[in-house]
Amino acid sequence: MTSAGPAPATPDGEPGRRWQQLAGALVALARETTVDARRQRAVRVAVETVQARAAALLVRGPDGSSERVVLSAADPGSADLLRRRLAGHQWGAGSGPSRGGPGEVPDLLEVVVPAGGGRASGHLYVLGPRRPGGFDAHDRALLTALAEATAVAVTGAALLEETRSDLQAQRQHARLVAAQQDDVIQRLFSIGLSVHSTSASVPGAPGDRLQQAVADIDETIRRVRATLDGSAAGG
Repeated sequence: MTSAGPAPATPDGEPGRRWQQLAGALVALARETTVDARRQRAVRVAVETVQARAAALLVRGPDGSSERVVLSAADPGSADLLRRRLAGHQWGAGSGPSRGGPGEVPDLLEVVVPAGGGRASGHLYVLGPRRPGGFDAHDRALLTALAEATAVAVTGAALLEETRSDLQAQRQHARLVAAQQDDVIQRLFSIGLSVHSTSASVPGAPGDRLQQAVADIDETIRRVRATLDGSAAGG
């Protein structure tokens, strides 16, 4: 890919308006609560912000290969065209616009979605634009800012999903423990009743020992209940 040339002249206030538009879109991006929803929002924002015909987010897998593609387009034809362009495109070839042939305007812009430590978690592509001329330096700056915000937003959503998963696992474990402890209490209570009934017909020291066993069972039940109540309060 070739580097983007100098940005063409833009109307007064146009760059500022587009940055304001992006800022508002990033607020909407942050309101999404899942990784998939934030990725989908990011590609829609890319289409709107640089007036692209289509946008795609190629997400890297743990082994560095392309894991999946999230795509948004102004029309089905643009979506198909972007898929065809990316099919023959070298993964992560660069961050500037590419030209379809000699003398053509830059129509495919790629920026890296960072993952920290100089690594990339994916690449954001836009095809178009839906206006005269090709992509310029302003488009690249806007798209780079969007890619960086997307990286932060997706990381945050992933942590949130992981936390939710951990909490659900902890609650499930607590429910299982509570059910097991309730079963233990019921069994101990039944044993205590049987021993108490038997001790009434056993005279002398053996009967006393049985009564002591009943008292020990009652104490065990009390301790198990206290442990269960403490676990419930802690959860």
